[in-house]
Amino acid sequence: MRPMRDRTDQLSFAIRVFLCGLLFYIWSSMLPGAMAPEVYGQAAFDIEAETWSIGFMSAAGLILYGVIINGRWRWSPILRLLGFFALLLMFTVLVLSSISAQFGSVVAIFGGLFFIPEIVGFIRVNILDMVARR
Repeated sequence: MRPMRDRTDQLSFAIRVFLCGLLFYIWSSMLPGAMAPEVYGQAAFDIEAETWSIGFMSAAGLILYGVIINGRWRWSPILRLLGFFALLLMFTVLVLSSISAQFGSVVAIFGGLFFIPEIVGFIRVNILDMVARR
């Protein structure tokens, strides 16, 4: 088994995203207006809140699975890359949508400064890991 770079960082990031997706799913199930267009923007509002949370949980699940099976399957970095690219796509849509929203500055700043750069860093690490496995 080849040791993976930044294993604990990727594991903790995926767990945090999965738990946030789960909590958002529970919250949006209890409150119908949990994802307001004034905060997240119209493009994000057009997609149901439960769909967003399931997408975040699925992408984080791919990352978790790729981290856990690391080395048992030669192409486990591909699973992690698929999960991180899915998260990058979802956070990019959220940030771009919230820029046009009336009260979306918090979502845009938080997603753009904290989530997207960290995801891009993990994508870089996993591409290097995939190249090293060739």
